[in-house]
Amino acid sequence: MRLAISLMLAFPIASMLGQSTLDSEPLDPVSQQAFATEPSAQSEASSPSQTDVSASSASTSATREGAVMASGVDESSFDTPSLLDRLTDQVASLFPVGVPGARDKVVLTLATSLGYDTNVLYTAHNQIKSATANANAVLDYKFGSPRLKLQTQLSGGTTYYNNRPGDSDDQNFRLVLGADYQVNQRLTISFNTDSAYLAQPDPQLVGGVSQYQGSYFYTDTSLGLQYSLRPRWALTASFEANSTNYDEEAVNKFSGYSQQVYSLGANFLFSPRSTIIFQYRFNPIHYYTDGLGSDGHYLTLGLTQILSPKLTLSLSGGAEYRKLKSTVDNGRDSYLGPFFEGNLAYQSGPDFVINGNMRFGTEPSGAASVSIRTTFRTGLSVSKTFGKHFEFGGGLFYSRSDNDQPAPATDFTQDFFSGSLDFKYRFSRATALTLHYDYNVATASIPDSGYTRGFSSIGLEVIF
Repeated sequence: MRLAISLMLAFPIASMLGQSTLDSEPLDPVSQQAFATEPSAQSEASSPSQTDVSASSASTSATREGAVMASGVDESSFDTPSLLDRLTDQVASLFPVGVPGARDKVVLTLATSLGYDTNVLYTAHNQIKSATANANAVLDYKFGSPRLKLQTQLSGGTTYYNNRPGDSDDQNFRLVLGADYQVNQRLTISFNTDSAYLAQPDPQLVGGVSQYQGSYFYTDTSLGLQYSLRPRWALTASFEANSTNYDEEAVNKFSGYSQQVYSLGANFLFSPRSTIIFQYRFNPIHYYTDGLGSDGHYLTLGLTQILSPKLTLSLSGGAEYRKLKSTVDNGRDSYLGPFFEGNLAYQSGPDFVINGNMRFGTEPSGAASVSIRTTFRTGLSVSKTFGKHFEFGGGLFYSRSDNDQPAPATDFTQDFFSGSLDFKYRFSRATALTLHYDYNVATASIPDSGYTRGFSSIGLEVIF
């Protein structure tokens, strides 16, 4: 009698445990189909004892189904993940726990430095020099899966000046995010943004200025689609929004702007290494002063050429037509001219990278009084790692802008040159000594608009 009672108690408990295990780890539909349609050789050649077990399992399953029908609850519904479960799993996949001891995909860098600025207000005369102290933090995250590529960087810091009129400190914050998602074999979606709150002028930004005008918010955000029609043909569409907004309303009314770029294109794979690109762009520019701005139209033909596994060249050129909302010299209210842009990228592993770019065309001027600004800009950057301890980085940048103003104002030109050097010595994988130097020269055809400026710093970097 005791043995019979024990068996009667043990069987329901074991059945409950078996059901709990099955419910907690349901097979995905693909796995279920594979198991249903492709039985293993072992199951096909099952022994008599295995057949008995199978029969017992079938009997148990029938008993369970009868209980389900009696209770009115369909437990099979619990085997299908809900939309919330699938969404939670997708988000969790972006932040995997990882293997103990492996490199973390989330990297935090803290840095501090002491520096010296030879011209804190970017003036042509009576230049003010000042020592500086800076503290900065950078958070990097990278993720990759067969369908989703995600890379983001969040940074922020403050710089203190011991000898600068007005505010003695600057705050800087920046978010850089890039994501590519392959919806299916034909459709790919990409999203990129570079949004920053800055205190110092940056002429290397499109629409940037070379004079100090206070803190401002800059953003450049784009959304792109690529759809493969045929093995060699693909259609592209994108939207890009770019703007600069200054803290001071009077400055923002004169120098702030917003622009959008709508583009449609087609890519043709001419060869495994060559892609031909046809593109149309519509580019309205709006200044915060009434009656100023323009609408631009571009037609371009481009080529992306893989010269070697390490070297890629991209070129694009065509015509640009721009309709002005205000007239310039001789009553002219439109612009027609050439447009060109190019990029050269060389990468030999993670230790040696060279990037070069060039662009000619109109762009926002950073001054509402300028109706048309045609700018030629070019830059080159290099980064190289020597062994385990030394890292080197350098860059050269040059731009020339021709600014057309409504009569009777005088047209003028601007030239800007910048050079930078960076050295880093790593004591270990987590700590490094940093050295930085950059030198800027700005010239203009109008008086008292040029300047020279040098900045140098030494600092310490810690990676977590």
